[in-house]
Amino acid sequence: MAAPPVLCLHCLDDSLQLYVSNFEREKISGEQLLKISHQDLEELGVARIGHQELVLEAVDLLCALVSTGPPPVGAELISI
Repeated sequence: MAAPPVLCLHCLDDSLQLYVSNFEREKISGEQLLKISHQDLEELGVARIGHQELVLEAVDLLCALVSTGPPPVGAELISI
């Protein structure tokens, strides 16, 4: 079961916490969050470009995780 989008937002940078209520109020679904754009973020009250970029970077990472899935149990992680 996937975490609700708001739970994901609570895990982000402290500077983004002021937007959580906006996402809750608009009932943004996980699917909507994965497809969110700069314009969507502006409509949700995320006006600062830096804050938009933080959200979009987190969404990109989440999309990558969703598409590839977690690493297999016991998989060796490689440091670069």
